[in-house]
Amino acid sequence: MISLDALQTGTEAYRQGERLFRRGSISLSSRREDALCYDVGASPAQTVCLLKTGEATCTCGRPSGPCGHVIAALLMSESDGQLRRFRQQSELELGGRMLTALSRALPGGESVRLSALVKLYDDGRVGLGLSMGQERLYAVKSVADLLTCVSLGAPLELSDKFIYRPALMRFSKEDERLLTLLMNHIPLKADSLRAWEDGTVFGATEDPEGRPAGPACEGRFVLMTGAFLHGVLRYFETHTFGLLYGDQKQAQNGIRTVELPLCFEVALTPTELCVCTQGVEELRLVTPDARYVLSGGRVVHLHGAQARVCRLLKQEGQSFRYPAREAEDTLATLLPALSTVGTVAPSPELNARLITAPFRPAAYLDLIDGNVEARVVFHYGDTELHPFAPSHTDGEEQNSSPAAPTLEDGRMLLRDGRAESELLDFFSDAGFVVRGGRIVLKRSRDILAFCTQGVGELGKRCEVYASTAFEKVKPRRFAAKASFHMRGGRLVFSLLEESEAAPELLPVLQAIAQRQQYVRLKTGEFLDVRDLSALSPVVQELLDAAALDDPQADENARELSFGAYRAAYMVGMLRMAGAKTEADGEVEQAIRALAEPGDVGERYVPPRLQKKLVPYQRRGCGWLLSLHEARMGGILADEMGLGKTVQVIAALSAAKRKDGTQKSIIVTPTSLGYHWLAELKRFDDSLIVRMITGPRDERRRAIEDMKQSPDVDVILTSYPLLRRDIEYLRDIPLRFAVLDEAQSVKNAQSQGAAAAKELDAQVRIALTGTPMENHTGELWSIFDFVLPGYLGTQAAFLRRYGGGEHAEELRERIRPFLMRRLKSEVLSDLPKKQEQSLYAAMTPEQERVYSGLLQTLRQHVGQALAEGSLPRARMQVLSILLKLRQVCCHPKLFLPDYEGTSGKLELLVQTVHSAVTSRRRMLVFSQFVGMLQMIRKRLAREGVQTLYLDGETKPEQRQALCDRFNGGEGKVFLISLKAGGTGLNLTGADLVIHYDPWWNPATEDQATDRAHRIGQTKDVDVIKLIAQGTIEEKVTDLSRRKRAVFDRVVMAGETELSSLTEEDIRALFFT
Repeated sequence: MISLDALQTGTEAYRQGERLFRRGSISLSSRREDALCYDVGASPAQTVCLLKTGEATCTCGRPSGPCGHVIAALLMSESDGQLRRFRQQSELELGGRMLTALSRALPGGESVRLSALVKLYDDGRVGLGLSMGQERLYAVKSVADLLTCVSLGAPLELSDKFIYRPALMRFSKEDERLLTLLMNHIPLKADSLRAWEDGTVFGATEDPEGRPAGPACEGRFVLMTGAFLHGVLRYFETHTFGLLYGDQKQAQNGIRTVELPLCFEVALTPTELCVCTQGVEELRLVTPDARYVLSGGRVVHLHGAQARVCRLLKQEGQSFRYPAREAEDTLATLLPALSTVGTVAPSPELNARLITAPFRPAAYLDLIDGNVEARVVFHYGDTELHPFAPSHTDGEEQNSSPAAPTLEDGRMLLRDGRAESELLDFFSDAGFVVRGGRIVLKRSRDILAFCTQGVGELGKRCEVYASTAFEKVKPRRFAAKASFHMRGGRLVFSLLEESEAAPELLPVLQAIAQRQQYVRLKTGEFLDVRDLSALSPVVQELLDAAALDDPQADENARELSFGAYRAAYMVGMLRMAGAKTEADGEVEQAIRALAEPGDVGERYVPPRLQKKLVPYQRRGCGWLLSLHEARMGGILADEMGLGKTVQVIAALSAAKRKDGTQKSIIVTPTSLGYHWLAELKRFDDSLIVRMITGPRDERRRAIEDMKQSPDVDVILTSYPLLRRDIEYLRDIPLRFAVLDEAQSVKNAQSQGAAAAKELDAQVRIALTGTPMENHTGELWSIFDFVLPGYLGTQAAFLRRYGGGEHAEELRERIRPFLMRRLKSEVLSDLPKKQEQSLYAAMTPEQERVYSGLLQTLRQHVGQALAEGSLPRARMQVLSILLKLRQVCCHPKLFLPDYEGTSGKLELLVQTVHSAVTSRRRMLVFSQFVGMLQMIRKRLAREGVQTLYLDGETKPEQRQALCDRFNGGEGKVFLISLKAGGTGLNLTGADLVIHYDPWWNPATEDQATDRAHRIGQTKDVDVIKLIAQGTIEEKVTDLSRRKRAVFDRVVMAGETELSSLTEEDIRALFFT
């Protein structure tokens, strides 16, 4: 088969097909029901069939891919419209058949009854005939015809008084089941309605597709054999049917499973042992294996053992004999076996030699090498039989049934074969296997089932005696409490049971995590851990943490060791889950130290600096120092403008005064290095600071000098330089490693994140106002720096928290190590911040450019979505949004030759003039440097003085520009959002304008807080300029809807483009 969907233009086969098509070497040869057939070419002509399934065949036999003949036929069929009309006709026919099929499933149709008749032939064959009708039943002349009409929806005339019409009549569900069963074994006579109506049918033994021939028929009866016969009889076990045998016809109300009253008459003569069977004389086999037989005019179902015996008796004869010399051994085996399938009637002479005694079995249970062993004894009076005792044949040990002992007076024991068999079957079903005179149970699953349920069932069948070792293996209720204590600065966990640490801690925890009911220890003992199943999610957290913190722990361990920083979360997590949990004083102290930082800050922070700290900053400093005392890391995530920098400087100063000089490192974005240098000098000039700058060799020499100098307190570097210099920095012992704007390492796989995690620091601190911008995976990356392993592996973390389903749990988990305060909470005197959006109407020229571009780009996105390529659509969205946003700002960004203006630019100019008249000073942010430069030129023509900062501004010039603006120079400060959105203090402004809004509210908030921060004395107005009726409106709305999950965990965040759904993309471009 060749798929038409696989055709590709530009291939040699396609060019060959085009040549054949242009030469006219194609003609329609036939139109089959399922295909259009074309003759293509002339030397020799090949036949191509275009199937209605969308595939094609060609007689040229090309092994792979479409050939030129197929392509030529396809071009021809599309040119003359034959293929289109053919497919439309096929679809119309399919629609009709679909309605017919559905109509039979709908209520309201006329009910039609189906009756089955089973015929038993004298030669052993079994036939099935059907009758159907409504008030009266009519014989179905051909079962295959009926099945074909039912399947195809074709009418079938059964007599001149009744016609079966599938469109109007329906069978009951049970009759439908029988018809479906028959269709599995009887081939249909036609595979389409047209073929059936045209009389093109398959015979009983011929099939053009080579399918297996159906069963033979005799008259209106279809003959059943093998699986077909068994399947139909299984159906009739719960359904009525008619039975026809000889000249008798009887109704059968299902087929019951019975035990026939067989009787085995046993006689012993001087020369032979004879057995004669009664009860099978009138028996007739319905199936060759005697599973179904005719007895007393009814079809019945026999169980396996009786069926096997009846088959032999009916096929081979009802009497069988054994030599007299083998009588004793034969009777020992034969009589118990016969008693399982019938009644044994010994002759008077034999009965005189047999004795009977009550059957009293016993089982002796023991635990040896972790396996359950059972010794089974059959007691008949004073006689003991060992059914699994080994016998020795040719030097080899074998297991066989024990012979019935012959007593001194020559009499023999008559055993209860049925009861013995039931007991032995019980052991076999339980999983026991025979080993050297005993039976053994090895698999833990089988042992558990036997101990919890099997022993009780066994006690109903025999006397049970259990050893002390076996009694211990019975499951016992595991009532333990969680225990935490500190040892050598590590958090140690165990499960205590009566003050003793539980053995094999890891297997026990794994069983609880997997919600198993029992766990088996190496001693063979089973613990019932069902009472702890509610702790499953919490215990899984413990196991994940153990894999990272204590990888050497083995299955025999009674304790697990964790990093001390896990104390608060683990203890709180178990207590919240309702587990009995105890913690020693040192653990409780570590928990309180994080939850309630002490007065460390007040005692060691230099007095001059302490006077500059407001209360919440003192608390933040104390929290950082508490982390240092506990040797734990954390994230200071205060809202922008609350002074994270000064809190870190205070902690550095306090730690130096308390513990002496030790180096710390602060890593910043390149643009903020000099800002930190100035702040360190301003707040505590006693700290010795060295800043890493310059070429590679110069930096290497500077780092070597710092290593040798014991007086250096702070090393300042940037993220790009950290990546390049980590080989020189990784072996410096550090007190603090501080990452400013730590969202820079939000990508866990980035080189910057990897380099930061190589720093050797007692305490790692991350500073960021937006610890999670795009998704929770970024929060994991920052925590992997401050507390490696605390949140588990990234994959496990994202599985649990990636969708926001467990946001409250995550908040509780990170709470001890993340401090975040909002301005509204701690700065009651901070001026207000008012936000508003101004909508700019595009100019006519601008709107024409925008509409034309949107229409073109919309087609590309629509095509990608139609092809099911969501990743490709996302990539196109990146490019398309950039172009559309550029046109919204100013078409000249997209079309350099554009001569018109922009509605948004004109609105900005009006807003600036109004603000200047009101003696306001403003910051204008844009993501497009080209737009800022156009605004700069336009405002210069308008006579408005501006300052300008973008990514090309040198780091040492940034602070000077800020000081000039805060000092009163300039009315408007034009700033690139990426270059100046963080690390600047611009409280000289009281108006912030975002020229081009984006869907990262966190980035916009950071930029706004350059003005709305400590030191601001005026209310701050924030204006977003939005091009009306454009993509900017939809992007703003989408970002608002998509950020809620991040607010629940830490704060607001942006929507990442790679997370856009098809619904989001359609909302952006097609609504």
